[in-house]
Amino acid sequence: MIKYGLFIVFIAALACSLILAGCGKKEAEQAKTEAAEARAALATAQDDLTKSETEKESLKTELAVVTEARDRLQGQITTLTQARNSAIANLNDTQQTAKKLMGDLEAQKTLVAGLQQEKDNLLTTLQKLNEEKAKFEATIKELQGKLKDIKLPSDLPL
Repeated sequence: MIKYGLFIVFIAALACSLILAGCGKKEAEQAKTEAAEARAALATAQDDLTKSETEKESLKTELAVVTEARDRLQGQITTLTQARNSAIANLNDTQQTAKKLMGDLEAQKTLVAGLQQEKDNLLTTLQKLNEEKAKFEATIKELQGKLKDIKLPSDLPL
């Protein structure tokens, strides 16, 4: 941009000096007009250059803000990725523990079923023993009753 402005000034000055050196009044007026137009173009170019530099600075500031935001977001992504990976690892551990506990549960169910069967067998045996005990007690009472009925001679040694 600066080169363009300097180029215009140089051309304008060169044109003015050539025109003024060998030209008449009409040509001098035209040269002045062209010089004024060149100055106006130079002023416009300088304004454009100033605007461009201002916009450049604004864009630099905006770039810095965007870069900072990007870096902050990248940090959040890294943190979230680590948290996700940790959660996945915890989930895998939990699944392994759940599988082990399910296996333990099945083993306990089998053990409980076996113990229940053993308890049922013991209750059946106990019931049979109680029935036999009742029969023996009845037999003992019957025999005791018969013993009372029997009279022993008094000369029997006891």
